[in-house]
Amino acid sequence: MKKEILTYLDSLPENTKSLDISHTNLTSEDLEAVIAYVIEKDWPLRFFCFSDNLVTEIPASLGKLSKLQYLYFYNNQVTELPDSLGQLSNLQKLNFSYNQVSAIPESVNKMSNLRRLEFYNNQVTELPDALSNQIRQLPNSLQNLRNLRIQPFSECSLIGKETGI
Repeated sequence: MKKEILTYLDSLPENTKSLDISHTNLTSEDLEAVIAYVIEKDWPLRFFCFSDNLVTEIPASLGKLSKLQYLYFYNNQVTELPDSLGQLSNLQKLNFSYNQVSAIPESVNKMSNLRRLEFYNNQVTELPDALSNQIRQLPNSLQNLRNLRIQPFSECSLIGKETGI
């Protein structure tokens, strides 16, 4: 991890609930080190923003940040999301806009508090089964997502799908 980021993290209080490390040209390795640091310090992190960086991969360890409510990774170079995202059951907002994500993992169905899911300007070509039935009615697998608000996928390239979203 870059020394400046470690110095910054060391300067934060022990009970840090909000962490914004944007516009710093950090890589996937740096992200993994930040997550490991947060886990080691047992911070009750609720808000995590790692946007406008050089991240290409999201580590599975992200799923261990179980208290997260807001997660922002927009404007990176992420191509794939880990299934461990489904472990973030307290998550209310997830933003992976302006990346190169090609699929939304089925594990989003486990995010029972999710209210907003943003994937604008990605390479998504199909939706998980739970999201792809034209959203006229929530499928049984999504009925526990009582707070979810469906956003249009109009800026995703849903090739060959009539989504009606």
